[in-house]
Amino acid sequence: MRPLWRDLILKVWGGDPLQCPCCKGTTMPVRKVLPPKAIS
Repeated sequence: MRPLWRDLILKVWGGDPLQCPCCKGTTMPVRKVLPPKAIS
């Protein structure tokens, strides 16, 4: 079983990528995909 990307970042960098820097709460990843025209 492969480790989760969050666990790898915690192990290597020592910081939680999903932790809010302001309130220290756990953030929720958003899986929204934008069409290329909406980005530019």
